[in-house]
Amino acid sequence: MDPRTVLLSVLLINALALSYGSRLTLLICITFCVAALATVKPRYALISLLIFLFFSLGYWGLLQLPPSKLFAFSAAVFMWFSRFTISMSIGAFALLVLTPSTLTSALRRMHLPAWATIPPAVFLRVLPIIATEARAINDALTLRGLQPGLISWITRPAQSSAMLIIPLLGAVVRVGDELASSALVRGLGGQAYPSTTVALSFKAVDAVALFALTLAVASVVVGRVM
Repeated sequence: MDPRTVLLSVLLINALALSYGSRLTLLICITFCVAALATVKPRYALISLLIFLFFSLGYWGLLQLPPSKLFAFSAAVFMWFSRFTISMSIGAFALLVLTPSTLTSALRRMHLPAWATIPPAVFLRVLPIIATEARAINDALTLRGLQPGLISWITRPAQSSAMLIIPLLGAVVRVGDELASSALVRGLGGQAYPSTTVALSFKAVDAVALFALTLAVASVVVGRVM
């Protein structure tokens, strides 16, 4: 899928899922997200679908209970978590398929200014590094017998935070300096268009995605009319 179609999908699905989208709109959005994730990681698609079903069925089940403030509050929480599941699913799909080089090339072809193209590329570059550094710190703590984990976070939250977050912040600052130097060497922000080995063009999968997004938008209009 073209990076521009991916970005349009992220914007539209987030706007629809986190607004007053009807149940039909939510079903179209989660179907789109599950189908998109299945093309990359079928396991992620299954996890997304199960989480959405859990919160949606929980919301429906709570509405069937006798009127109560607790049940009403819980139903509202379940409803919003089902919408957040859609938002996080399309965000995960974008993070899995977009690379800094293809995203930068696509945004530059849209003639967007540098302040709009550089931050998303830097975010995509930094996020995997943060995950790698966090795993390295966790492995180092395990080798020292500190055994960080869920139980440690619950029983000793301050100590666990200090052991993980402080070295992680130091690593992120160091990596940020290295990325800034690398970006200057590669001419990031210059006038030349960056090249990419991935062909950026409108394909059949983009047409299918745009059709699904059109259906999602049309469902909002139909829901308001009815």
